Amino acid sequence: MDRRLQLLERLSRLTTDQIEAAKRLDGPTLAELGLKRADLSFELRCAMSDPTDDSLKAQLLEAAHGLKRLEDRLANIAQAVTNALDVAIPSSTVVTYGRTGRI
Repeated sequence: MDRRLQLLERLSRLTTDQIEAAKRLDGPTLAELGLKRADLSFELRCAMSDPTDDSLKAQLLEAAHGLKRLEDRLANIAQAVTNALDVAIPSSTVVTYGRTGRI
């Protein structure tokens, strides 16, 4: 199997795992998987400079579209969690330092 297809499949599995971690609000696992995904994404970007024959292009596009759908789903879940936290913990109740250094 082509190395790029393998990387896309691994990224898809990691993204699926990250979706499940987001559903469980498992921050440490999300962070760990995010680092792994970043490493694999970099490796894939480097591998994409390899020559590609026409028969493989369709497979790569299909795998990339599948990964994009998973990433969109992850982003939607992250946004939903953020929205829920904004409701549960309104920003007006958070005490922070202002520009002058006063609370």
